[in-house]
Amino acid sequence: MNELPRGWIMSTVGQVGEVSLGRQRAPKYHRGEGMRPYLRVANVFEDRIDTTDVMRMTFTDDEFERYRLQPGDILLNEGQSPHLLGRPAIYRGQPPDVAFTNSLIRFRARPGVTPEWALAVFRHYMRSRRFMRESRITTNIAHLSATRFSAVEFPVPPVAEQCRIVAAIEEEFSRLDSGIAALERVQRNLTRMRDLLPTLQLGRSDPAIERVGTDTDIIDSGQYRWVSLAEISQQVVDCEHWTPKYLSEGMPCVDTTCISPGIIHRDRLRYVDQATHRSRVRRLTPQHGDIIFAREGTVGTAVVVPEDMHPCLGQRVMLFRPNPKAIDSDYMCLVVNSQIVKRQYRPMLFGTTVPHLNVRDAKALRIPLPPLSFQRAIAAEADRIGSVLSVVESTMESNVVRSSSLRSSILATAFFGKLVPQDSSDASASVLLERISAEQAASNGHESASRRKSRR
Repeated sequence: MNELPRGWIMSTVGQVGEVSLGRQRAPKYHRGEGMRPYLRVANVFEDRIDTTDVMRMTFTDDEFERYRLQPGDILLNEGQSPHLLGRPAIYRGQPPDVAFTNSLIRFRARPGVTPEWALAVFRHYMRSRRFMRESRITTNIAHLSATRFSAVEFPVPPVAEQCRIVAAIEEEFSRLDSGIAALERVQRNLTRMRDLLPTLQLGRSDPAIERVGTDTDIIDSGQYRWVSLAEISQQVVDCEHWTPKYLSEGMPCVDTTCISPGIIHRDRLRYVDQATHRSRVRRLTPQHGDIIFAREGTVGTAVVVPEDMHPCLGQRVMLFRPNPKAIDSDYMCLVVNSQIVKRQYRPMLFGTTVPHLNVRDAKALRIPLPPLSFQRAIAAEADRIGSVLSVVESTMESNVVRSSSLRSSILATAFFGKLVPQDSSDASASVLLERISAEQAASNGHESASRRKSRR
């Protein structure tokens, strides 16, 4: 433990605040009179309470008064994945008149400790895995009891310094959030550029191609002729419905879960035994250059079968075998993944939960067909630009991941009193602790007397 800054003291969570668990959930409480709203783990995120799905159960008036939240209360997840254990948020009055369950721990700060400072400490403990050290783990879920939570150390700076540190944290987080928002905008623009790439390359080859936005590409060219996917394919096969028995290893099987535009994610591949693989490829053997096309779920996603892979095909995909004398496989995959084709099949989709595309409609999708030499040049240039985009995307993703570490570093710096300069005029925190201890002793004495009276 690093030495505390001058004027700070180390106390415990139970000394500086009131710790309690919420009301137990049970089926019998989910119907009847006295239904009241309550918060649970699914509502509490880091520094945010999600109110989109607030459930209700029965409370007596006394129970609701006991478990009702007050603005400034901090809720922490009592049970969660180990690295998210103790994920905290301040209740700021929304939704109003709400209770909480025993899957959450409530911390109510005593005078001398601001709720915002307590939130900063708890966020630091969650991110630094301090809460995880106090947990017990059952079936991959870590639990933090109110007793162990109460005994966790809690640093107390003077109140004025607490306020300054919290303000500095908010300022740093605001800058960080702005940076993350900018990175996300760049990522969205990169995705948009990938969508527009085929159209942009086609436009360079033929100035007669017009482009009007991302979703309304208009291609009208005298140089290119339009053909359906069925016309330029030697073979079109819709994979029959079957229920694969997937294994942890074996022969590769490609379905919609392991493909994205132009990419087969090998880390997501599923596997079947050799007998199943042989029976599937007997009817259809995917070859290098074939196009796998998703017609359910991630509709329209297309990928070229690589040279070093001989998979069987799972459900919800089709296979197009391009005619090599008419069309280049990479060019076909590029255009099928573009807005040129997407805007055609969007109105054709059906299905309430999982979108579907009819096989007949998939075969009829049309693409512009330039001369074969143009196709190869377009595909090569798109591949070059795509490689550059991939490098930029990787950098963006690394920076987004790094932002989480920066957030943890800001909290750790605040925890050790290095985020703001100290002010010698601040009253020592020991005075606050003495006041808290006196008030706590008085409160405990009152409670003891009440309990003795009730027992008598």
